[in-house]
Amino acid sequence: MDFNFFLEKVRCGLVNKISSDVKIQLTKVMKNNGCLLEGFIFSTSEQNISPTIYVNDFFEAYLEGKPLSVIVDEILSIYETNKLKESINMDFFLSYEKVRSKILFKLIDLEKNQKLLEKTPHIPYLNLAIVFYYLLQDGPFGNATILIQNSHLETWEKSREDLYEEALNNTPKTLPVQLKGMDDIIREMMADSKDCDNQTIQDQIMEEVKELPSNKKMYVLSNESKVHGASAILYPNVLTNFSKAIGKGFYILPSSIHEVILLPFDEALEPENLKLMVQEVNETQVREEEVLSNSVYLYSPSGQEILMC
Repeated sequence: MDFNFFLEKVRCGLVNKISSDVKIQLTKVMKNNGCLLEGFIFSTSEQNISPTIYVNDFFEAYLEGKPLSVIVDEILSIYETNKLKESINMDFFLSYEKVRSKILFKLIDLEKNQKLLEKTPHIPYLNLAIVFYYLLQDGPFGNATILIQNSHLETWEKSREDLYEEALNNTPKTLPVQLKGMDDIIREMMADSKDCDNQTIQDQIMEEVKELPSNKKMYVLSNESKVHGASAILYPNVLTNFSKAIGKGFYILPSSIHEVILLPFDEALEPENLKLMVQEVNETQVREEEVLSNSVYLYSPSGQEILMC
């Protein structure tokens, strides 16, 4: 079954099971790195905002054997859990004073997002771009976000520099930094794992981590929510303090838009080999829309700055 036929079968399944006053429409949404995702919009006359449920992953699950009826039920369950019971007044978004405290930033790839950046205020940063979003917390949206666009700046009569100043103050407070050793991360993963068959493999991994010399230890930098955590490299003093703690500079390997890996500098490490490793991980382990960059960066203690390798 091809994707389009799958979409139509799912749509028919949804229509047959949902109330007749709910309209179901197929939509395409451009996400990070130009990835085009398809999903269903559920709307009623009583709601001015409708949730979009993306179905690309459901198609992969279908190809792996999940029954179509189960997929339809799961999509309906997601809708029922997240639907709004009434319209939401969004007039607050017209006032900069009402939104400024929840303006945050994140990092995306500059080259892969050219089309998105045409209508999005951004600040180039090396080969990346700093973009801004509004975080809706503890409301009917859960922790949904609104990407800030040029049209919003025109309404607010603000500049991208104003956004950066707000986000630089807000983001570290709203999404506090989290820095852990890779061995700690692995221990946490093991503690969460209930698959006894993997115990031998896990033991081997731990032994390999223990054998790493201190100057080869890796650290994972993110934020406490582990969402858009790569932007923690922009937080004031985070990289400077880490460099002082280890007594040297370090490489920054972009694991995803959600986190980066810090690797203390060692002359034996070849930047080109590190770059090949990052590229391979991005191609095989990271969802396309979550890839940050294929580049490797170096933090210089003398200049207190990030350089591209």
